[in-house]
Amino acid sequence: MFEAAGNDRGLMEAWHLVGHAHHALCHFGSRHDAYVRVIEYARRCGDEYSATHFTAQLGPGYVFGPSSVEEGIAWHESARASSSARPGLLGGLAMLEAMRRRFDAARALLAENDARLADLGPHVTSAHAGEYAFHIETRAGEPERAENVLRRSCEELERMGERGWLSTQAGELGYVLCSLGRYDEAYEWARKSAELGQIDDIITQMYWRQVEARVFAHRGEVVRAEELAREAVQYGEPTDMLSPRGLSQLDLAEVLELAGNRIEAAERAREALRLFEQKGDLAMVDQAQARLERLL
Repeated sequence: MFEAAGNDRGLMEAWHLVGHAHHALCHFGSRHDAYVRVIEYARRCGDEYSATHFTAQLGPGYVFGPSSVEEGIAWHESARASSSARPGLLGGLAMLEAMRRRFDAARALLAENDARLADLGPHVTSAHAGEYAFHIETRAGEPERAENVLRRSCEELERMGERGWLSTQAGELGYVLCSLGRYDEAYEWARKSAELGQIDDIITQMYWRQVEARVFAHRGEVVRAEELAREAVQYGEPTDMLSPRGLSQLDLAEVLELAGNRIEAAERAREALRLFEQKGDLAMVDQAQARLERLL
């Protein structure tokens, strides 16, 4: 209808909603295509503010979606040069740098991101540092660093009464606590994530299941652990999130190994390796290869 009427603003708003729907489904390739159209129609109707805003919104697709790490870094570097005032771009670039094992560069970018956000005052976006730290330090093998930042982020989000980001970051905090061997505390945060998370929040639904699967597996409750780990994998399968899907496969491999099923555990580790290699997530390639070598 908007095309027939030549209504560019209507088309901009309609494609924005299409992009938002794809975001909720974690279909980042389709999300990207929709936002490209949003930007096109925003410029046609002279709305440069919306064009700039939605250009920045392309960033998460490069981090979580099917494009390679190198493509994502190239886009972020270009966007950073033309829109240096947007700190969120630095967080995305930091995660991508961690994927290619440049951990010091990633932390420097995150520190710059945090400094810029501090100038803006307390806001939900400023509490997003935990998300970035989770992805960086999980790859760096430094769960203690991730715990410190995630705990502060969760506390800040709780004070604000914000539930959406908290549900995800609570799951991430539970994840790093598992990596530290603090399984009882990890379970508590997984329960908080499950209670706060919406049923259609795919990444949150994956994280709390992955945490609980690891907890139950280390408690010897392998049947329940395997059930949860497989559910997490199933949540991710319809999406194009390569690295999160790889991580869920790697966690299923851990659960299967603890259950004594080394043959399927190796198969799952291989699938994780394939997904990480497709993304170009070299840090997680290293972790998947290490698990696979231990299983063979």
